[in-house]
Amino acid sequence: MDEDAARGHVGELSGATRRRFALTLTLSNLAGGVSVFLFLAVVLPVQGGPSIRRVLELNLPAGTLFSALSVFVGSRWGAAIAERSLAPLAQGGELDAEGQRRVLRGPVAQLVVTVTIWSSAAIFFGLLNLHLDQELAGRMATAFVMGGLTACGFTYLLAERLWRPFTVRALQGGVPLRPVAPGA
Repeated sequence: MDEDAARGHVGELSGATRRRFALTLTLSNLAGGVSVFLFLAVVLPVQGGPSIRRVLELNLPAGTLFSALSVFVGSRWGAAIAERSLAPLAQGGELDAEGQRRVLRGPVAQLVVTVTIWSSAAIFFGLLNLHLDQELAGRMATAFVMGGLTACGFTYLLAERLWRPFTVRALQGGVPLRPVAPGA
């Protein structure tokens, strides 16, 4: 495959991967959200705290807004990280050690988005619910940390799966002397 064809192939793959990444980040965060809901509603509900109605009145609008904002920011931020990670491949030719490292660390780099969003959610919802009940606020923050861990696991596994064509291309010039990411 000549150099121009290789660049075009990478461009096509990166466009398809960008859309898949957006879907992947959204689905992995949805899985984390489900785990938060199940933890708070089924595993560890607060007994004798504020009414469910009051908790929902406060958290549903905030959660809807936070989720919409997270999808908007997260998908754009994740796409920007993917573009930077794939930039060495778009240039064509043989990758140097730094370019290879950047491409191979793409799935790990995506975790920054997920960690930031879920850490922000833990702090935001913990503080939001503090005036209702301290125990509820603590459980809320803990649940969001647990949801974030779930989302990070899904994000990494799905991102590594979607990144395989780029990993193959990055490894064509040889294997790095030292590991640059888990499994790489």
